[in-house]
Amino acid sequence: MRILIDTQVIIWLATGAEARLSRAAMRCFHEADELFLSIVSYWEIAIKRGIRKLRWEEREAEAFERGLRENQIQELGIRRVHCDGVVVLARHHRDPFDRMIIAQAQAEQLSILTADPRFKHYDVKVVW
Repeated sequence: MRILIDTQVIIWLATGAEARLSRAAMRCFHEADELFLSIVSYWEIAIKRGIRKLRWEEREAEAFERGLRENQIQELGIRRVHCDGVVVLARHHRDPFDRMIIAQAQAEQLSILTADPRFKHYDVKVVW
């Protein structure tokens, strides 16, 4: 299975809060054929850090980078097809970061690892 990790999930993993993940989510994370993290998630994390909504000290930043390498999580950039996908998405979810993650998953045929129940309203496989 090819998995796109939602921002909140990667934050939980990076900050030692993986207990918040379901057993199925953890199993999926460890057994996935490929793991991806959208550049949109990097952007969202940077914004949260900048406005102090997310405490992300040097220790967390190092753990985050190490976790990406150790788990072979690939960066997924934004392409025009992803942007076009956002345009046609129903308005079930209004968060622009999540809407892009959904569009990317649809275009790249990825499942999404997320705790957000609103993702299930879209034509994308959700793992939780």
